[in-house]
Amino acid sequence: MKKLITIFLFITTVFAANAQEQKSEKEKAVALIKEYYSKKDSISDRSVDSQDFVMKNYKNFKIEFSNDNTVMTFSYNYKFEYASITTYVNDHYTFKNKIVVDFSKIENITLKSIDALKNQKQVYLLNFKAKPGYKIEQYTSEKDGKLPEIPKKVEEALVPVSTNCCDDRDYQEINNKIMQTFNELRKLCETN
Repeated sequence: MKKLITIFLFITTVFAANAQEQKSEKEKAVALIKEYYSKKDSISDRSVDSQDFVMKNYKNFKIEFSNDNTVMTFSYNYKFEYASITTYVNDHYTFKNKIVVDFSKIENITLKSIDALKNQKQVYLLNFKAKPGYKIEQYTSEKDGKLPEIPKKVEEALVPVSTNCCDDRDYQEINNKIMQTFNELRKLCETN
């Protein structure tokens, strides 16, 4: 009987230690993600020639996690500006965005580039893909409007990461590091 109790206590201790280690790993991943976005004022891409000006700007990042670090709410604004000297066309608007990601329901997170403007400048985003049968909640406002109360349910959602024109540091290394951190958090949430 003492052996059974000893084995049971050993298994309980190992399980508790493993759970505590996973909690600690989640907290580290969340801390890295929050630190990364706390240092980002905006992620911008602009193009200027003699006639036109185009600016695409992701800003006002707000990132929150549930108490157990399994659900992330990520909010940002997307601002677009266009001005033409020859046609006198001006266009300025902002979309508000918010996504709610349950990491236990995410199949994979990959890096995607969009918005190629002149000089090969790219905006990099993380693409969160839901597992089959699950959806991600996404809120997107109308131009210069408020966020809707009811989300769209989508299979994939994008989160801005960086551009290749804003840092002197190696942006590919930074992009890969933040993507790996998000994927580590996703894997930790799968095991719970």
